[in-house]
Amino acid sequence: MIPSSIKPGEITLVLREGYDPELLNQGFRTMITQLNLELLFIDTYPGVNEETLLWIAISEIENTMHEASMNIEFTGKIWYWRGPAPFYFVTVPAEGSGDIKAISNLVTYGWGVIPVHARIGETEWQTSLFPKEGLYLVPLKDAIRKAEKLVEGDDVTIRLEIRW
Repeated sequence: MIPSSIKPGEITLVLREGYDPELLNQGFRTMITQLNLELLFIDTYPGVNEETLLWIAISEIENTMHEASMNIEFTGKIWYWRGPAPFYFVTVPAEGSGDIKAISNLVTYGWGVIPVHARIGETEWQTSLFPKEGLYLVPLKDAIRKAEKLVEGDDVTIRLEIRW
């Protein structure tokens, strides 16, 4: 059992009176071993706060807070949208779009738009994916298409990196 409190003073009182944090560490190690985990992620909803930082400080388990990323590579056809602001796009296939949707709440900055680092051939750039009908669209600026000599209808392989 893990003592629970929202007050750091109460946490330190429990520790002073004999709570053994090593039991928690042993439980984590056992879970990591038995489930063959590379990483044990513990969600501290509603976020990292004083209490969370105190428990991290007393734990002997390696605690790492790091940036995570997802990489997706796919081939798609360049198409042209003739709307009020004409633009060229490539549609992320259903599987890749599903993977992106699964992490969208972690990375969107509004309206479902997802910031990404993209690469076609030797050309890399920062852009944003746009959601449309359950899939995501990769916009292709003129500079990208010119650098890679791409035109509407070409099949192109795109590598996306999404960081959070």
